[in-house]
Amino acid sequence: MLRWRLVLPATMVALALGIALTGIGYWQARTIAAAASEQVVRHCVGALSDGIADLLRRSNRTLFRMENEIVRQAIALDNASAMLRALYAVLTDEPDVDWVFFANEAGGQVSAGRLADGTKVFVMTDDFRAGVLRQFDASPDGHPGQPLKSSGRFDARAQSWYATAKQQARYWTQADLGGNEAVLSIALTAPVGKEQPAAGVIGVRLLLSSLADRLNSRCLGYTGRMFILGPGGLLVAASNGTSQRSLSPVGSDDPVVRETAGYLLAHIAGSGPLSGPGRQTFKFEGQELGLTYAAATRFQVPGEIAWTAIAAMPVSDFLGPAQHALLVSFGISLAVVALTLLAGYWLVARSLRPLSTLTRVAQSIARGEWRDVPEVQREDEVGLLTRAFKRMTVSLKDTEESLRRSEADYRSTVENALEGILRTTFSGRVLSVNPAATRMLGYASAQEMMDEVTSTGEQIWAAPGAREELKAKLSKEEAVSGYEAELKRKDGGTITVLLTSSIIRDSKNQPLYFETFMTDITERKRAEMALLDARAELARFARVTTLGELTASIAHEVNQPLTAATLNAQAGLSWLAQSPPNLEEARQQFEAIAKDAQRAGEVVQRIRAMARRAPLERSWVSVNDVIKEVAAMTGSELYRYQIALILKLDETMPQVVGDRVQVEQVMINLVVNAIESIAAADDGRSELTIVSGRDESGNLQVTVADTGVGLAPERFEQLFDAFSTTKPTGMGMGLRISRTIVEAHGGHIWAKANVPRGMVFCFTLPASDKAELGEARTIS
Repeated sequence: MLRWRLVLPATMVALALGIALTGIGYWQARTIAAAASEQVVRHCVGALSDGIADLLRRSNRTLFRMENEIVRQAIALDNASAMLRALYAVLTDEPDVDWVFFANEAGGQVSAGRLADGTKVFVMTDDFRAGVLRQFDASPDGHPGQPLKSSGRFDARAQSWYATAKQQARYWTQADLGGNEAVLSIALTAPVGKEQPAAGVIGVRLLLSSLADRLNSRCLGYTGRMFILGPGGLLVAASNGTSQRSLSPVGSDDPVVRETAGYLLAHIAGSGPLSGPGRQTFKFEGQELGLTYAAATRFQVPGEIAWTAIAAMPVSDFLGPAQHALLVSFGISLAVVALTLLAGYWLVARSLRPLSTLTRVAQSIARGEWRDVPEVQREDEVGLLTRAFKRMTVSLKDTEESLRRSEADYRSTVENALEGILRTTFSGRVLSVNPAATRMLGYASAQEMMDEVTSTGEQIWAAPGAREELKAKLSKEEAVSGYEAELKRKDGGTITVLLTSSIIRDSKNQPLYFETFMTDITERKRAEMALLDARAELARFARVTTLGELTASIAHEVNQPLTAATLNAQAGLSWLAQSPPNLEEARQQFEAIAKDAQRAGEVVQRIRAMARRAPLERSWVSVNDVIKEVAAMTGSELYRYQIALILKLDETMPQVVGDRVQVEQVMINLVVNAIESIAAADDGRSELTIVSGRDESGNLQVTVADTGVGLAPERFEQLFDAFSTTKPTGMGMGLRISRTIVEAHGGHIWAKANVPRGMVFCFTLPASDKAELGEARTIS
């Protein structure tokens, strides 16, 4: 806004100057802090190195004293009590020693030490040989007191330091968890005894927790740390108290130890924690610490001790107070700038108040909220602008009211229209739809349809590519009327509609969207199809009636040659029965029989010519739907004979190409035969099972199984012959006609015995990918 354009530039200049001065001061403080940090860590690592060396020297001195006491007192190496008293005396006089011990060739051990709370205890094995370690109170006279606890079996000979110490004059062990207490420690060991090899090993054990306490007592800034790394990057001790055996410095909870050790091991270390002798100083940028200065020195004594002493301190320890002072100064500067900003903002806002009022009114109008423009009694540019804005607002309000009334009239017309109205983009997305169209297509509301339908060509149009054909037609003619199409409903059904569609364009004649009016003519189409079916049925009944009327004439024509053939046969037999037989007369009679048979054949040929061959009415047929319709038609018979109908239909079967009426006739014949067979049995289980699926060749297969009387296997092939029947009143044509229909459709039908009783009839039809809508076969 204008007020900000007037106030902000000056404020930003003042703020930039303050930030620049503060940055210069912080840079100088950082330089001074870096130099101080480097000097401090160098001094601290030197002191740490001297302290460790002094500790090792005192341990060597204590070990020498233990050797001298054993020799001076002539203590027998198998005398556990005397050895324990000597160890106790050394422990009492050496406050810097945590544990002293002796181990012999029998695997036994005696030791004296201090617990974490300063209590003196003895730890020894039973009978001064390999066995269970037991801990006792240490009495002032050097004798074991009350037992405290016991641990597992201990054998000194199995300890790595025992065998090594017997071969060396002095041996420092690697840091490990001691056998006496599960605390990280190191030990200085040496052999004792005049024999070779030595008869035992004495040692001084230093608990590294006490070393960590010493480091922790030293202050190195706020977050500075001193710590020691052993072989393999093991954290031996640190000034934050960490001294656990399994703790690696890289995984330490202390960020100073973690980042310093990680940098040291990654960038400075060679084969060990530190390459090269002497003290080294380095710096690095840590992710959590920022700039950090560190110093490290390495020292090694005979044995396993190869330690690196490290001191590290972030520069932020020195920069903390300086940063605090700078932040306070910066805060004061910000406060002054903020007060200046508020004062300038108030003055500018007071001058521009009329323009602010006009801005709020304009924003309200943009949201559709009309507000009155206040009167301004000023003759300057602001007053002229206010009055012009007021006149424009009145005119805009009148225009909007007129548009609202027009839109309401249009919406009412669309909402109440009986025809479906649909607006779509060229890609097929629905822009708007009226209630009539949503009802036609099975959607609950217009919003639901707009949300779910993203492509009308794929989701609404039933035929693939049908919408593209209409688009091509519209691109040529601009508008299409009376276009018949088939659309899909949401529930999967289809409807037939008449479409009137056009392209709506903008003022620049650019296409915006398609607008389509649709009329549902589904019922009308169904009525037309029903009328066609009725006409076809009427024609079929007319042919049947004609054949019925000609039955007497047909029977008479067929009867004449058959009667003559019978008489001639009787005459021929008579001539043959004479003695001697009259062969010539018999031959003449038999020739007459042949002529009579030819005449009967001609009569049959004329009948077949009358019932002319008619092609199948090929269309897509759902066999499952046919089965369900037949089941519904025969429901009363099933109920009458108390027959349980079991349907096992594969709903994934595709449709087949064929004559639906004839396929239905096959199912009716098979189901009715099954019902009559079950009714004739009249005992046991009454079940009729119909199964649909695919056979091994991928063809569609239908199985009808009953629990009726059944037939002997030798009669199965005769079932499909003409006039072959097992019913007293049957004509023997149902299964024959069924086979003719199935074979005309390219399928096969057969029968087999059911288990435990009854019959199973099966027929197959070619799958849809094998059938063709071409010239149909003719059923004779």
